[in-house]
Amino acid sequence: MLGTDDYIYVGGSPSDADLPGSTITNNFMGCLKQVVYRTIEPQETNLDLSYLAKSNSPKMKAYGNLEFTCNEVSPLDPVTFLTPESYLELPTWTAKKTGTISFDFRTKEDNGLLMYNFGTVEQPDFFACELLDGHLYVMFDLGSGPVKVKATQKPLNDGEWHHVDIQRDGLSGMVVVDSRLSKFSVPAGSSNLGLNSKLYVGGYGTSWSALQLPKEIWSGKLYYGFVGCMRDIYMDGRSLDIAAIAKQQGAVGVGSYCRPMVDQCSSRPCQQGGKCKEGWNRYICDCAKTVFSGKNCEKESTMLTFADGQYLTVSLLGPVQTEAEDITLRFRTASSYGLLLAVTYEGGPQENVLMMEIEAGRLKLTFNPGPGPDFLYGGEGLDDNNWHTVQLRRRGRQLNLRVDDLDVPGFFGESFQMLQYPEPGTVSKSSAVLDFNSIAIGSLQKAKPDGTSPPSFEGQMQNFVFNGNPFIEMAMSGGVDMIQTNAQFGKGTKVIGNPITFRDQASYVKLQTLEAYSSMNLVFKFKTTQPDGLIMYNGGDGNDFLALELVKGYLQYAFNLGDGATMMKGKSDMLNDNEWHEVKITRDENLNHRLTIDDLAVQKTTKGSKNLDLKGEMYVGGYPEQKYKELPLMVEARAKQLGYQGCLASINLDGKYPDLLKDNKRLSGSIVAGCEDLTNSCAGDPCNGGKCSQQWNRYECDCGMTTYTGPTCENVSTTYEFGPAGGLITYEFPNEARPNTRIDMLAVGFTTRVTQAVLVRIDSATSDDFMEIMINDGLLVATYNMGTQDHPVSEKSKKVNDGSYHIVRFSRIGANASLQLDNLPLNEKKPPVPSYLSSEDRSKQLSVFNSQAYIRLGGRSSNGRSRRGVDKPYFVGMLSGFYYNDIKVLDLARQKDPRVKVEGDVKAVKPPSMPTRVPPLPVPPQPRKPVPPSDEDDILVMSGSGCQSDDEDDCDPSLGSGEEGIITPIINGQPTPKPPKPPKSTPIVPVPSDGPGPDSCDDEDDPDCDDGSGSGDGSGTTTASTDAVRFSVTTTTGGRKQTTPPTLQPSPPLQPGLTPNTVAGPRGNGQQILPTNGVSNVIPPLFPKQPNGKPSNIITLEPGNGKSPVQNPVQEQQVADTASTTGMVVGIVVAAAIALLILLYAMYKYRNRDEGSYRIDESRNYNFHTSGLPAQQNGSVPKEKPHKPVKKKDSKEWYV
Repeated sequence: MLGTDDYIYVGGSPSDADLPGSTITNNFMGCLKQVVYRTIEPQETNLDLSYLAKSNSPKMKAYGNLEFTCNEVSPLDPVTFLTPESYLELPTWTAKKTGTISFDFRTKEDNGLLMYNFGTVEQPDFFACELLDGHLYVMFDLGSGPVKVKATQKPLNDGEWHHVDIQRDGLSGMVVVDSRLSKFSVPAGSSNLGLNSKLYVGGYGTSWSALQLPKEIWSGKLYYGFVGCMRDIYMDGRSLDIAAIAKQQGAVGVGSYCRPMVDQCSSRPCQQGGKCKEGWNRYICDCAKTVFSGKNCEKESTMLTFADGQYLTVSLLGPVQTEAEDITLRFRTASSYGLLLAVTYEGGPQENVLMMEIEAGRLKLTFNPGPGPDFLYGGEGLDDNNWHTVQLRRRGRQLNLRVDDLDVPGFFGESFQMLQYPEPGTVSKSSAVLDFNSIAIGSLQKAKPDGTSPPSFEGQMQNFVFNGNPFIEMAMSGGVDMIQTNAQFGKGTKVIGNPITFRDQASYVKLQTLEAYSSMNLVFKFKTTQPDGLIMYNGGDGNDFLALELVKGYLQYAFNLGDGATMMKGKSDMLNDNEWHEVKITRDENLNHRLTIDDLAVQKTTKGSKNLDLKGEMYVGGYPEQKYKELPLMVEARAKQLGYQGCLASINLDGKYPDLLKDNKRLSGSIVAGCEDLTNSCAGDPCNGGKCSQQWNRYECDCGMTTYTGPTCENVSTTYEFGPAGGLITYEFPNEARPNTRIDMLAVGFTTRVTQAVLVRIDSATSDDFMEIMINDGLLVATYNMGTQDHPVSEKSKKVNDGSYHIVRFSRIGANASLQLDNLPLNEKKPPVPSYLSSEDRSKQLSVFNSQAYIRLGGRSSNGRSRRGVDKPYFVGMLSGFYYNDIKVLDLARQKDPRVKVEGDVKAVKPPSMPTRVPPLPVPPQPRKPVPPSDEDDILVMSGSGCQSDDEDDCDPSLGSGEEGIITPIINGQPTPKPPKPPKSTPIVPVPSDGPGPDSCDDEDDPDCDDGSGSGDGSGTTTASTDAVRFSVTTTTGGRKQTTPPTLQPSPPLQPGLTPNTVAGPRGNGQQILPTNGVSNVIPPLFPKQPNGKPSNIITLEPGNGKSPVQNPVQEQQVADTASTTGMVVGIVVAAAIALLILLYAMYKYRNRDEGSYRIDESRNYNFHTSGLPAQQNGSVPKEKPHKPVKKKDSKEWYV
């Protein structure tokens, strides 16, 4: 029973997490109706809460945005922020007293500003939400001081969706992240949140704008925009369609979708030694440890040379406060002392400073945000005139200093769960606030308060980046008034000096003898993909020698000072990674040998002779082939006889910098200037979506899952056309090699206009396991079964029977699978484990495709139930580039591999460069109104039975002669425009499109020609004709109809994917055969209208059925001139006359033989007779059937 102090909450509460027994933290969003509270004991209570709320009863109180209607709400599209510079501007969050805001996000990146909303200069309130190092932070400032809440215990940058719900009521509030609750309270004072700006989502303007953000927003100060997906933003219960807002604002770098993660670093896009890191559907190249910059570390970084107190300064317009910094700087110097960086407050407290300097060859960091400085030291020997990288990362009072590859951890205070900040303008050591308005490198222009200054830096600097601002690059580009420098750009030794390329392992260069008698200093850089090869060799007196070579990807340095050979191996990873590596070899008078590869050194001290007595030429890059066996036994190249293949640069031979192409005694083999592979890499997707593998001076493309072929996957792969009669291509695994797979990868390209068809079917030999790709109602569906039940996965957003070229990719790992059409998002299937399986069996079932036996393209096998060998719905169209687990069935079929069987209406066609549509489909013949003859052209059309079946028993005898042979010539007249498209309900089969196609197959030995193509072959094919006579002969022998076409001649190129068959004779060129599908029926193509708009006059006679002539529109043809047409008619008449004479002579001889009498039917004298051999019907030949008596029909006649 309700008491006077009791409440009923409907749809939520001010704090769901505080309700006793509640495990829910989010209020309800949706529709409720007929909400009634009813009790029976101790007394009956019946409250219609819905009615009371709608009638504004004083007993009810509504909060938030309520509507007393229920509307269907369609799901809102997510958005993807593609770059750190992308952002959206949403309406202001007007949450003065109370408010809620919630959203979902997903990313793989560590940092990003999710939301920011601020007030005015007079009232600098703000709200912000950020991702920092994978954790979520929420910040509020109501004017009495900021509060910052860490709302997570584990990082959220795992690529999964996460829900964030932020609620505030006055001075308190809570943050719920995936049902984890974090409460907070702001300092006492104003309880109003005065926000005035737009709500910025995903970022906040430029890097200069980021400097002006509140110091508590670390990701913003560091200029980390959010890169990832966001959806379902609700502000005070109101949903915001951010996808529509992005389109309305024309937001750059914001997409209205959210795609799953795709591996980006596998193609090795980062050049010059840059480290690749996976972002959210992008790669991030860390060029900090290189002398390059840019998205791919592809351009040489700007270098500044400092001497005599030169400097670069950045004078900010006003004081800036930060609590976090990311700083990177590369330098090289021979001086043991010098200022690298000073971040100071000119005109303010000079003790507030962050400074980095070289002191006695070490790096010294001074950090003093308040009273009393702190110091950190790192590295040693930094004055060796080699490049060194310094990286500083500060988060509050926690610092991490990294010098080259060595970490120098620094921890100046406690980390926080929630920080309370002092009043603005005050500084305390606990706050770790750095106030500054000046940034300087190289030299300080003003001395410290004690009158001292650190020594000026002498050397080179580059890659100086402060919180996302590359100040040296900005100074080089100019136009930034606040940056001033008097240092020199581009001075100093070149980063890559005089690079050359050894194109093969037989090339080498001969130089003067290396001077290394008492000491040695040898430096060079190299870049290769080859694991083995001799780089340098110099022999000497007796057993003295020096050799440097690559062995299995590692560098080996061998030498002999006269007391026996010594080997030193570099301490590094494999060096044949196509990246630049620097090698430095030194030897002093005390026999200390040092081998340094990049930043890793190996040292050894020997005893005995101190001098290396070298004589003769120094060989670089290899050795004469006939002399390899003369090398010392310790040199591996003696046996392998392999020189170096790759790039060499910056060669320093004890202070001398030889140009190998100019300063040599001899150059042998193929050696060129420059490093040739700098522009020949996998960066930029050169394989057009294929898998790119980097090789030396080239790359290789694996086009398997693209359906394309060629060096860069640019051409459509092997293509087969499946005709309307149905066909099948079957690949059968050998009995001894039937695979059991847990992972399957399948791709195929296709064009079609049918709505129902099976594209691919893969079956097991021993079980019901299978995989199938089919078209159902024009939509793509994949179904697989690994032993339990069928699992379908489909693409419902786009129909594929539009005649366009589509690519389907299907992949399976265990029971899970994904289907992708073209570049649409993946459709994933993760079926649950059946409950009837035991715990032991659950890990074994549903994952293995057992004993794969058959791969079928174009349909399912009929198992002998049909003469075609394929069941409906079979595929009609073109299949290209089929790929399944490294098996390319169409390629094998074209090569006539014995494991592949091609049957039915299937033929190989030359693939177009890019098939964009499948040919439209012809319409079956239908009755049309008769058209009187015209004086403009003489056209004959003689139709046959109309039966298109391969089986004679399926044909109705009343539709045609059924016995007599029929000649069906078609002589084309004036070309006319195309008729309108047939209605959707009309059955359709493919015919050629309008564009140009591949050449005809005139040579049966051409691998692109299938059986039945070429000269003299009479297989039925669908062709387009120019100035053509279409002609076929059908006879009946032994009760079976057979079609024997005449001899063919070459014809001009036709439509894509079609093979022409031409009529022999004086005018055979251009006269082509119409397919008969085993009977005399001809489906007339559509004739266009004449230029004057009138239809051509075509008369069609239905022989033997007494019907009147009807008009048949036929396919568009080229105009034949009057002479050509007359010549064709004359040719036909002459051929008929000759045939008649031969027939009369044969009859005469037959009548005079010594056998019984017989009767001649004169009505048959105008028919051609053939030898009775079966016609080749694209691989499908009807079987023999017993002879059946057929009623004799009336004789056919010619009407002209």
